[in-house]
Amino acid sequence: MRSLNAILSDIEYLGQNWKPEILHRSKKGIVFREVEDLIAWMLKKRDKIKTIKIPVWRFRFCENHGNRYYYMLEVSSSPPTSMNHEWLKLIAGDATDYSGHGCMDKQLMETFIQRVLRLPIEDRPGSDLVAELIEIK
Repeated sequence: MRSLNAILSDIEYLGQNWKPEILHRSKKGIVFREVEDLIAWMLKKRDKIKTIKIPVWRFRFCENHGNRYYYMLEVSSSPPTSMNHEWLKLIAGDATDYSGHGCMDKQLMETFIQRVLRLPIEDRPGSDLVAELIEIK
């Protein structure tokens, strides 16, 4: 397990140096290749993001070796007091709870959500992610 300082340093690096890779973009949402891409996009657009819907959703898919996770945040450029939010869904994944790069992605994303954004994470079934992906097409 990496130290909190190392993970926060990686998050800072993403905001300054990472070019987000987008797999799909529509008016309703963006699907990113990896969690690093979502983090970098949010940090680069931080002045435009005024509201983040609570909670952040974490979708879990069971595999033979462990679990694979995808995350969805909903953001708006309207201030929190506005009644007319146009929500943009941001989805990224391929984080795991077993060894390898995916495990580091899970630590990175959950540290970003809980320590940087200070938001709670709510677990949702993997089938709910399919519905969200269909909605943003």
